[in-house]
Amino acid sequence: MLFGYVYAIVSDFHATEDILQDVLLVVMRKSEQLTDIEGFAPWARQIARFEALNAVKKIKRQKTKKISSEVMDLLEETWQQDDAHPETTRIAALRDCLTHLAPKARQIIQHRYFDGLTGQDLADAMGLKLTSANASLTKTHRKLETCVNGKLLQGEPA
Repeated sequence: MLFGYVYAIVSDFHATEDILQDVLLVVMRKSEQLTDIEGFAPWARQIARFEALNAVKKIKRQKTKKISSEVMDLLEETWQQDDAHPETTRIAALRDCLTHLAPKARQIIQHRYFDGLTGQDLADAMGLKLTSANASLTKTHRKLETCVNGKLLQGEPA
């Protein structure tokens, strides 16, 4: 996630990699300042922002595109919305959504992600053609995505 954030600021792949290494060093050096693990993502992103802006000042090549502060603020707003839903909340929502799937949809998820079946093996286990199995899996993914996003928007973890 930080890679995309930094890249949006500096628009240079190699500079982004270098900046992320600097960010990691700062995070490690200042880790004792972080008192709440829930605040890690915004804290690390703020460090990345400062490091990226400092790097932009140092880069002498004019080809580097600068991102406006308005766009950076919009990015920050989007990241903050993502921070509002920690992974544990997403996982709880996913677990709940899995229980609401139709039996055949649950079975395809079971075979794919718990039994590790892929491709033709998944199709054979379900008694389907490969294209039908892939279509069923895609449809189930969409249902789960819609369900999880709905729960997160409503503030329902499970």
